Amino acid sequence: MSSSKVVKSVLGKLKNTGNVVGSYPVAHGTASNRVSKDEELRYARPRVLELKSYNPLLSKSDFVDLVPHTRFSTHAVATSVLDFEVLKVRDPRYFQFRDKYKLVFPNHKTMEDYKRYVTFSRMDGVRPHFTQSNSHSPEVRYELYARNLLAAFDSSESFFHTLRSDRGAGTSELTIETIRQTVEPLQKRSLLIWNFPSDLRPYHIMDRLWLYDIKHCFKLYWDPTTGRTLTFMAFNSENDCSRFCQNYHGVYFHENDDCKLLVEALT
Repeated sequence: MSSSKVVKSVLGKLKNTGNVVGSYPVAHGTASNRVSKDEELRYARPRVLELKSYNPLLSKSDFVDLVPHTRFSTHAVATSVLDFEVLKVRDPRYFQFRDKYKLVFPNHKTMEDYKRYVTFSRMDGVRPHFTQSNSHSPEVRYELYARNLLAAFDSSESFFHTLRSDRGAGTSELTIETIRQTVEPLQKRSLLIWNFPSDLRPYHIMDRLWLYDIKHCFKLYWDPTTGRTLTFMAFNSENDCSRFCQNYHGVYFHENDDCKLLVEALT
């Protein structure tokens, strides 16, 4: 089966309608219905908060703990205030953490209630500064990231073919939780590695690292001027992925290399 067919097969499972992830959904009504939906999104009140943070390890529990009353009784706070999704913002093309989190609430009122509750709370000793996002459909960008990650985990050919297809973002029919369940197993077996020597081919890297169960690897980015490279590496085993991250982050691949390897997990 060709790489493009593999990607289409995997992505097709994400939607019962058969639409490609990140594309416009198949119309089930008139053009006026589609316009009405676009207009509804355009004038919808914001429901997303953003937080800039250099900490890549925050989870929903960290944001729930900001609500003071939850430390003593979850019944003291309206359940709806804690009903939000947390997105760790990653670049959909290079998969890197963009030092930002998004909190997605069911509606504007719940978002405002949460902001009011956490006004004087602190995270890591610092008062978090939440800003209101103008994004009404954060699921769309998350789907784009998921589509590209699925393709990259399949093969380099699938990944670059998917990028060239340029299907666009469109609207999303999937929930954040549905997309998360799709990408989390792949994130646990994927790594980003800066600074492999630029003259190394993927098979050179895999031959050198034969102790690890590596599925494949390829360059996402390279700069011939500086020699900087960013490599995507997929593993068949979660344990080997974790072990590689622990053993190679901050070490020189060759003794005479100018830069140490910097390894970033996607979890």
